[in-house]
Parts: sequence; structure tokens; C-alpha cells
Amino acid sequence: MKLMSERYSTYNSFIILILLLGVVPILILMNNLTNNTYYDVEKYINYLIYFQSLVGIMIVCTHSKKLINGFSVKFLIIVLMYILVYYLISYLFENSFISVIFSDGIDFQTMNIKQYYIQFLKATLSTFAIYLLVGLNLIHIVDILNKKGNKAIIVAVYLVYTLFLAATMFATNTTNIFDLLTFTVQHTIYLYIGDAFALYSLIIYSILRNKVANFFVLFNSLFWIYKIGSRASLYSFIIVITLILIKNLFMNINLGKMVSSCAVICLIFIIIFSLQNKTNNNLNGRMLSVVTGISSDESYNLRNSLQKEGIEDIKKHYLIGNMFAEIKRCGYVGDYVHNVLSYWVEFGLVPFICIISMIAYYFYYNFKLFFKIKNSITIQLVFSLSTFIFLEAIISRSYTYPYLWLALSASCSLHYYTKKTANIR
Repeated sequence: MKLMSERYSTYNSFIILILLLGVVPILILMNNLTNNTYYDVEKYINYLIYFQSLVGIMIVCTHSKKLINGFSVKFLIIVLMYILVYYLISYLFENSFISVIFSDGIDFQTMNIKQYYIQFLKATLSTFAIYLLVGLNLIHIVDILNKKGNKAIIVAVYLVYTLFLAATMFATNTTNIFDLLTFTVQHTIYLYIGDAFALYSLIIYSILRNKVANFFVLFNSLFWIYKIGSRASLYSFIIVITLILIKNLFMNINLGKMVSSCAVICLIFIIIFSLQNKTNNNLNGRMLSVVTGISSDESYNLRNSLQKEGIEDIKKHYLIGNMFAEIKRCGYVGDYVHNVLSYWVEFGLVPFICIISMIAYYFYYNFKLFFKIKNSITIQLVFSLSTFIFLEAIISRSYTYPYLWLALSASCSLHYYTKKTANIR
């Protein structure tokens, strides 16, 4: 019975991972192509994810005790529980009404701030728990990913994903996906698409052991992440792939092939940036502003302004934080600090110290383990996903970023099993 429940928990997490990173983004792209005809399908898949997660969490709590063994895993769960308790206490003492503008002016309404708390519970805290569950099972999911049938499924989803990205761009006669997605009701949806596609690409890149296939995944993913327009996704992806290539170089892979690969990467980007008649100049300027001068970038200046407001909130509420300060201040959903400081602003000093300490420790631990152990799919997968996520969380994502809990829980689980056994695939 125990073995069956553990196996079910692993398969459950595998399905949730594919749905969240692969299927749901495809449906979002489909919605944009068909004027939201498939919205209900996307909603029902989300319901399925929540139901599976609830069942999976129940199984983990009742049967799979070994998943929450080890101090680091328990500590992570305690931090999440602390945030939940702090959220509930804030909810009980909140009585104000406020005018809230959703999606920058699309939907304006006056509401009790408690309504936003309920929305946050359903949309964000529940997602934290889902990704924490998936992360705890990630090292076991590798065994499922390595089976031929399952590998074929996730590769097929990746190819369909790519086809819908191409269809989204060409069917709407736009030069890039960023322009299309930023004019939707949820104008920041391109960030979700960019992150999900990058993470899914890293999964594919980690499990495939065919050089030609990896070559295709690398360049195909670079091209489409660039077209989606999320700078954090693009540069984090490039850093992770570069680290993997550097490790392969030191593992005596042919130097000529490595140099050729790097040359082709550079050539592809030169071609992308020089085809001015086919590639939007605004997108080029946006994606290259990190190198050419970001101080004139509108998005950067807005985030810099939000960070200054966040620092003022920290000065006033440095110990316990000021949950949903941005909603109370201006009524806008999304006007929060877009980096790791947002955890301090929203939840206070203790969760911030815990989270930043775990990020720093597991960033170092995964990095050291990755370069120490050769040919481990599990370690490469956890390293690539966690490094990508940690980079984004530190530099450009807020406290609502759900993938951080995937990276932390997967790192905790890897830490526990590498201390317990040396036999990691």
C-alpha cells in the first residue's frame, strides 16, 4: 500500500508538471489565436491540477513520510506554514475597503481588501503548495521521464508547444510573440509563457542524451524565448545552458565541437538581430537593453521606482512586513517589488532571511554537486531548473513567483538523498 501511494504521488507530480509547464501555456496560446474560445478547457485543466494536488498532498502526509524526511525539507515546510499563518492573521485584522484596478485599467471595482486575500489564497498560496509537492517528487520523476513512452509524450508536448508559438506569431501577422501577448487582457502573460517554456526546455534538454536532439532543443528554445520577450527568462536560460556547456567542456568533450556550438549560437543571434525587416526593432532594443544601456528602458525605470517604494515599506515595517502594501497604496495588482526583497516587504524579516538563506545555500550546493558528479540526469535536471529559478527570483520576480517553491523543495529533496545515498541517476 505504501509503495503504491508513493508511486501514485510520483506519477501525480509528473502529470501536474507537464500540465502546468506544457499544456496550460499551450491552451493560453490557443486562446489568443481563437479569441478565448478554449478558456473553459484551460479552467477545467486548472481544476484538475488542484484536485490532483490535493490528493497528492494527502498521500504525502499519510503515507510517503520519507518525502519529508530531513531537516531541510521540514524547515522549508515550516517557512511556508509561517507565511500561511501570517496571511491568515493579516486577513483577520484587515477591515479596509479599497478601489482595486485589475490588469492596469481593464477591470475597476471597489472591494473589501479581504476579497483580494481570498483571491491570493486560491491563486497563489495553493500554487506554492502544488509546486512544493512536485519539487519533493522531482528526483523520483526522473525515473518516469526516462521511460520511452513518457519521454515521447513530453517531447511531443514540446513540439506542439513550439508549433503553437509559431502559429501565434505567423497567424496574427506579428513579428514577435511579445507584441501580441502584451495586448491581451492579462498583459503580463508573456512572463508566464516565457518562464514555463524555458523550464520545460530545460527538462527536455536534461533528459535527452542525443546530441542532435539537444542541439535542436537549444537553438529552438533560444529563438522562441527571445521572441516571447521575457529578458529574465532569456538571460537566465543562457546562463544555465552556458554552465552546462562549460561542464561538458571539462568532461573532455571535443573542444572543436564546443567552439563550433558557441560560434553557431553567436551566429544565430547575429542573424536574428540583423534581420531588421523581419524582426521587430523594439524587441531587439528591449532584449538587448541589459547590454546596451538599461537606464533608458521604461520597464526597468518602473521596477526601479517600485523598488524604492518597497524599501520605504521595509523601513516602516521591517520586522513583520506589510502584506499587500501595493494594493493598499495604489489599488493596482502587480505594483510590488520585482525581486527577492518583495518577500521582506510582504512577509517580514524572518521569512525573508529564511528564503534568502535557502536560496544561497542550495545555489552553492547544487552548483558544487553538478560540477562534481558526472552523467547524472537527476542532478543536471535539479541544477538547471533551480539555477534558472533562483536567478529569476533574486533579480526579477516577486513573492508571487510560484516556481521558487519547486526549486527549493527539489533542492531539499536532492540534498537529503545525496547525503543518504550516492546512487543518484
